Amino acid sequence: MHIIRKENVLTYIDYNPLYSGLNVTEFGLETNSPPEHGSKLQLRHNFIIHFVLDGKGYFMNNRHRYNLKKGKAFVITPKNPVLYEAMPGTTWTYCWMAFSGTDCDTLFNQCGLDAKNTVFDFDDEVVKPLLDQLEYIRNQTPTNPTTFGFSVSSMCYQVLINIATALHTQPQAQTKKTITIIDAAITYMQNNLHSAINVSTLCKELGISRTYFSTIFKNTLKQSPYQYLQNMRIQRASELLLTDHSLRIYEISEIVGFSSIVQFCKAFRSKTGCSPTQYRNTFTHKT
Repeated sequence: MHIIRKENVLTYIDYNPLYSGLNVTEFGLETNSPPEHGSKLQLRHNFIIHFVLDGKGYFMNNRHRYNLKKGKAFVITPKNPVLYEAMPGTTWTYCWMAFSGTDCDTLFNQCGLDAKNTVFDFDDEVVKPLLDQLEYIRNQTPTNPTTFGFSVSSMCYQVLINIATALHTQPQAQTKKTITIIDAAITYMQNNLHSAINVSTLCKELGISRTYFSTIFKNTLKQSPYQYLQNMRIQRASELLLTDHSLRIYEISEIVGFSSIVQFCKAFRSKTGCSPTQYRNTFTHKT
């Protein structure tokens, strides 16, 4: 756990994941001006939500540009390169939360933070738990990292609850049977990530037809079972690349269930835009 306190920046950082599903890697508050020499689109390796508190800026994502001001929030995922900065000649202030984990994509979609809501409106109540936590670490240094880590997780979940409520996005009514099947499928994926499982073996294990399973899975989670499993593998691989440097690339490939290192590198590059080695070298030591 690290806390950075500067005149224009206040940041909490913790890159030691507690869970494979959803981890809060950092949150913070920053006031800045546009860079003197400009900047370029870049991929971020976490899922991040920024809330604009003051000033004006812009956010570029997937060839779209959004002009932002107080009360606007924007979402960053590892899928597309992004750029965000204050308008020329101005400053702006924003706070943010960053997440990692295999369930980020699914949880963000369930909150309503999908391709249609890359930028959304928020009010003070939505972001209040985050601002309260920032005020706390500005004035105090937590003495117990473990208990404080739990309070940070609780705070971030509360903000996600507030976002989901504000965006009026609730999961569609589902039968108990459907929920049970999907929960069982995700649990099976997580427990057998190291194995060369596929959708067919998963359906055989669950005792249901592939067509039926694929339909209810995609309708519920907005992605196919194959995409979910592949995303889970790549997300777990990205965590291992950054947290365990004793593991070689081929070992990580085997741990996350790829049948060959060639297949792993191809899938990893397709998802992140770079090779596993480039990913490790680029994002290690960065916050």
